[in-house]
Amino acid sequence: PQNASNSTPESERPIAAPASTTLRDQSGTEFEATRTPRAATSEATDPLSTRVRRGQQTAVKRNAWVGLAIQAGVLVLLAGSFMLGRASVSRTVPPPSAAPAAPETVNQEGKTTTKLLSDANSALIDQAMAAEQSSDFKKARELLEKVRASGERVHGMMFQLAQLASFAGDYPHAVPLLNDALNEGDELASTYNLRATLSSRANAFRGNGMNDFETATKVDPFDARTFFYWGGALRLAGKYQAALVRLQQALDRLREPTAEGLYRLTIRLTLIDLGQEKEFADEMNKQMALPNPGIDWLFTAAALKVRDGKSAEAAAFLKRARQTGDADGFALRLRDYFFSQHSFDKELKPFFDELNPAKPSNAPVRPEPAESPTPTESALPALGLDVPTPPPASPSATMAR
Repeated sequence: PQNASNSTPESERPIAAPASTTLRDQSGTEFEATRTPRAATSEATDPLSTRVRRGQQTAVKRNAWVGLAIQAGVLVLLAGSFMLGRASVSRTVPPPSAAPAAPETVNQEGKTTTKLLSDANSALIDQAMAAEQSSDFKKARELLEKVRASGERVHGMMFQLAQLASFAGDYPHAVPLLNDALNEGDELASTYNLRATLSSRANAFRGNGMNDFETATKVDPFDARTFFYWGGALRLAGKYQAALVRLQQALDRLREPTAEGLYRLTIRLTLIDLGQEKEFADEMNKQMALPNPGIDWLFTAAALKVRDGKSAEAAAFLKRARQTGDADGFALRLRDYFFSQHSFDKELKPFFDELNPAKPSNAPVRPEPAESPTPTESALPALGLDVPTPPPASPSATMAR
């Protein structure tokens, strides 16, 4: 009958096949999922599917909580690492090594104050400096010895005495004074430089002399002069590539614009020794095309001619350099060993004769100025220059005068 199916109990009716749907999980894997019609099942008639659905929901929730827990754990680890790092770093930064501070004394109130130089010793030092400028090194040393005998601590005293001894050519006396200066911590970088310069007369910048130049850069690693001196010593030793490295380090530390031209000239002279003048060829062509090239570029042009054995053309460039009006700067550059080793060339000799005019035999001999930024040039043993130049107080002082 037509309504026979309607009279059949619901529990005995065949169950229609559920619809099949292809789905993807979170990882992208496809799987077959069935969709049962709402009319065909219920929680009461299909407890198994209900449990499966609830299990899936629970798994999703559990996965979400696991992800959150992992993220929270990572944050905790990062925060812990940060705090551990802070705890492991000392809060007290050790002070950098420096020259000894000025002498101090404690007054009656228990406050520490700096002890200043007495007026009497200040006057003696003034007289000593004036005597040094007059090339009366003996008198200058006697005046400073009086200051020393007074018992008053004067920073730099031992170095100054050693410097005066070197001016006078009394090297056996100068070296022990330099050692005393090192023991007292006086002007360490300058002391190492001067001791290296003095020792160069015996070993041509090998051994201890070279070591002292290197030590000076470690005592004062921020001073351009210490690297400049070391580079100069390496040049004299024929180690041009190593010299180029130190001279570039000196230029990187230079804070005195008036000395920049000299530092760059020294680098170019080293490049010429290495046969690498192409490094600055374009800039040189540009500078030499100007109506009045600078003194350092004129010396560069002269150096190239000297290197090529064209002394007459080199002399022409030196004449133009001398006409710049900077007499001290001209003399300073001409004393560089690159030129001084050719001081007896017929065309170049007149320039060096002007630097060292003939003097009466009884006239005091004044060595190179203490401000010269290249103390090693005048210490060339091959040239017989017996009086080395001590390290300067400022590499630009000579050019500023």
